[in-house]
Amino acid sequence: MSDYTVRKEQAGLAVKTLLAETLGLSRREISRLNSARGILVNGESVRLTEILSEGDAITLVFAEKDLKKQQLLDGKPEILYEDRNLVIVNKPCGMPCHASKEHQGDDMGTVLQKYYGNSFRIRPVGRLDKEVSGAMLYAKNQNTAKELSKDQDEAAVRKEYLAFVEGSFHQKKGNLSYFNDDGKHCSTDYELVEKYDGYSLLKVRIKTGRTHQIREGMARFSHPLLGDARYGGSREKIARTALHCAKITIKTGKDSITVTCPMPSDMEALRQ
Repeated sequence: MSDYTVRKEQAGLAVKTLLAETLGLSRREISRLNSARGILVNGESVRLTEILSEGDAITLVFAEKDLKKQQLLDGKPEILYEDRNLVIVNKPCGMPCHASKEHQGDDMGTVLQKYYGNSFRIRPVGRLDKEVSGAMLYAKNQNTAKELSKDQDEAAVRKEYLAFVEGSFHQKKGNLSYFNDDGKHCSTDYELVEKYDGYSLLKVRIKTGRTHQIREGMARFSHPLLGDARYGGSREKIARTALHCAKITIKTGKDSITVTCPMPSDMEALRQ
């Protein structure tokens, strides 16, 4: 449950306008709340077009699964590193790294936008899939975003992932090299960390930045990631793609910044 009191300058707004523009709810979230009669004004269920008055008490009653997401959206992001030009955060599984047509207001970029103030634009550098957790890099200004995006191609921004994949590896280290369906070369280095009964934990570094490169590449070589149903991975042990960005290293001139991100509990459980 979440409560909000309408301020003087917000009087005259429709309920749906305040929910979207002030509280940052997506159209999907508003529709879900409305369908469940979870939007109350002064204790009564109302229409989304209802005009608000100063002092009106808005109560949002979330379903349990939506409540956890809303608590994160309303809270402080887990900042792993920050300076005047960039910020690195721990992006949880299930949250997109930036807004899209399907995700308006329920992404990590929006969380950061609210944290710093809506007038301060945060720009994602690279991306992590929605189901993938871990360190995510954002720029605080356009020049830094441009430089960091360029630097990724020049290997000045390096990421190291942890991945649980099906099957066993006979070699301690190796490289997966192939051409994807678009004819683009993909190169992925891996290092075996631990073996388990039927699956393995790998450290992974991509040398070329292609969409779903780790997920698709491992599946091509008969080692799909645990939980990655899209590429044939079993969800028996984990309900999401078992991939986590554990480290980011940024080279700036002669200096470098290395930031680590601990493995989340659902993946840590696979080590037991």
